[in-house]
Order: sequence, then C-alpha cells, then structure tokens
Amino acid sequence: MIVASFMRHLNTWTSTLVVGAFVTTGAVALYNTAARTALLASVFVIAFNGIFSPIIADLYRRGRMEDLDETYKDVSRWVFTANLVFFLATVVLARDVMSVFGPRFVEGWPVLVIVAAAQMFSASVGSTGRLLAMTDRQRIVMYATVGTVILNLLLNFLLVPRYGIVGSAVATALAMIAVNAVTLVAVKRTLGLWPYTPAYLKAILAGGVALVAAYLLRLVLPLEVGFVAVIVVGAFYLAVFAAGLVALGLSPSDKKFVESGWNAVLYKLGRKGKKRRA
Repeated sequence: MIVASFMRHLNTWTSTLVVGAFVTTGAVALYNTAARTALLASVFVIAFNGIFSPIIADLYRRGRMEDLDETYKDVSRWVFTANLVFFLATVVLARDVMSVFGPRFVEGWPVLVIVAAAQMFSASVGSTGRLLAMTDRQRIVMYATVGTVILNLLLNFLLVPRYGIVGSAVATALAMIAVNAVTLVAVKRTLGLWPYTPAYLKAILAGGVALVAAYLLRLVLPLEVGFVAVIVVGAFYLAVFAAGLVALGLSPSDKKFVESGWNAVLYKLGRKGKKRRA
C-alpha cells in the first residue's frame, strides 16, 4: 500500500512534468489549474473511503458478504451522484469556472471537462481500491497503480507533443479510467461484488434534466463569463437536480443517509448555540 500510495501521488505530477517539457510554462499553469479543479470532486471519494474502510473489514471478517454488497452499492451510488453533480456543472460552466482564475485561464476549459469526466467514472465504480486492500488483496491495488503511472507517462509522451494540454488531459483521463476499470474487474472476479444498479439511472435522468435547464438558462441570461454566472446558474442547476432526485423517489437507504446528514447538521448547530449562550 505504501508503493501504491507513492505511485498515486507520482501520477498526479506526471502530466504536469511532461507538459512542462514539451509545451510552455504558461501551458503548465493552465493545465495544472484546470486538472486540479476537476479533481476537487475526489473529496467525496476520499470522505466515503474513510468511513467505508472499517465497515468493509468488519463485514468481510464476519463473512457478511450480502451486507457488504448492499453497502458497496449504496456508497458507490452516493459517490457517483455527488461527482455527477460536479461534472455536469462543469459541462455548462467550464468557461465561467476557469475565468475565476483570470481571463487567460478560460482556454483551459477542455482540460477541466475531460479530467472531470474521468473522475466521474472513477467515482461510479465506488471504493474498489479500498475493497481490495481491506480484504487482503492489496497487491492488486499496487500492480494496478504502478501500471497506471506507466500508461499515463507513455500516453503523455505520445499525445502532448501533438495536442498540448488537451492531449495531456486525455492521457490522464485514460489512465484514470484504466486503473478503475482494472480494480472494478478485480472486485467482481475475486469478491463477486458489482456497484451498478438501476438506481444509477435516477441520478443520470435527474442530472440530464438539470443540465438542459441550466444550459438554457445560461443562454437566456445576459451574464458575462465569470463568477456571477457560476453562482446564479449553479444555484439553479443544483435546485433542479435536487428536485429531480426527490421527484424520482429516494430509496430507503437514501432517506436514511439524508436523515443522518441532517441530524448531524442540527447537532452541530445546537452545540454552537449552547456555546454562545454559555
């Protein structure tokens, strides 16, 4: 796992180094800003991995594979939905988001969309790496991660000289998809678990409606490219997405998850109120 972790961190710098070697310093700034912005959605995966890891170990140790399968499906769907929200927003607001860093950064919007798409696929497979690591299959994670670094490096050397930062984004995206596809297949073959269910379609349908609505609003409103458009159109998009999910119906596990989150918020607010009164 130390090797896998090291390679994962090395992988984040591979594309930047190759872009710096073959393109310009300005291109490095564009690529780095867009790619790192796209990977912000990975915070959902990291958060759920931290919560899910001990649950995986406990259920696997006790041989409760059906419960593990059900929990894996729920967690994967929640992470996918959160990342889908982020990805579809970047499709509509990519130029606006990049303009926040400055006018010259707007041309980096294709990198933002491409890397965000790969991140969405990574989220859709769920915590495959953690599943393998917590069930004594950590070597598979190591081999997959090392292979990804090599693939990413080769693709960058192949695509960057010809296509610049867009080529690097494609290389990074393909490497991300490859490692998650490998671990997904490994989880299926060794543990018999699979994340995808028809419930994914609800998120996709709600997201599609929100995407179209936000795109039409962006066309109609006379807003300049920039932060104001992100706030206005983004808020409308989130409202439509949330309304679509509720309209399509939440599963019992979804309702329990939302209730738990809401109770946690109320608890925090209650504690802050007590401190102020004290």
